[in-house]
Amino acid sequence: TTTTTTTNNNNSFFSRWIASSRSSQRARSFQTYAYVGTDSSLIYRFALGPLASFLVRFCIPRWVAPNCITLIGLVIGLSSQIAILFTTCGNLSAVASEVAARDPSCAPPPFLFAYDAVALLAYQTLDNMDGKQARRTKTSSPLGLLLDHGCDALHASLGAIAASLVFQCTPWGMFAKFGATVLPFYMCTWEERHTGSFTLPIINGPTEGLIVLASLKALTAFVGPTWWTQPEPWLNNHEPRNVLVAISITSATITAI
Repeated sequence: TTTTTTTNNNNSFFSRWIASSRSSQRARSFQTYAYVGTDSSLIYRFALGPLASFLVRFCIPRWVAPNCITLIGLVIGLSSQIAILFTTCGNLSAVASEVAARDPSCAPPPFLFAYDAVALLAYQTLDNMDGKQARRTKTSSPLGLLLDHGCDALHASLGAIAASLVFQCTPWGMFAKFGATVLPFYMCTWEERHTGSFTLPIINGPTEGLIVLASLKALTAFVGPTWWTQPEPWLNNHEPRNVLVAISITSATITAI
């Protein structure tokens, strides 16, 4: 009898909670949700955006869920990043070239840098496609937005660490590059929380930033990762890795402001 009474009370509680939720303003906004976002990038407007629209229209069936596209992009993006982390033998506290010098088996093969560049562009394309598929099938939802932003946050965080290893950053450089990657993303989502719109400036990380990053990773596949540690006369004898970190910090600060 006690068990039956407890079960009935629990059912009554959840029934009242569901009923109150359905009548709340938040529940109504859930049903009328529509994503509002703007990418002011010219590259997105005239190249990446039309490319994503073309792929969604002619390559993706209507029955494919937008969240499925998001997750496929995440898997592709993380695959190269995790491979790079594993090939450095998990030693993130030292410069990757120094680890490789002590143990050659910890040196990432050159083709991995090229694959990382391709995977990054594939992730960018699929990230542009999922929202278009959601609007095409009229399945936009707060859950889709949460999943999309959550995947972006995971990819950006792990990607900053993997990129620091590709570019042979020092420990302080890795920390600085991590901050330069996640700070603009945090500021954009914080702004969206208060304005209701996810707005990207004319030059931004998800568009120009990823293209530049993929290009530098492709360059690393040809010149080798040790190039980033060698002083260059055309950089006033500074190491390219330190110059890259300085540029990353500067661009992140400007974007965040």
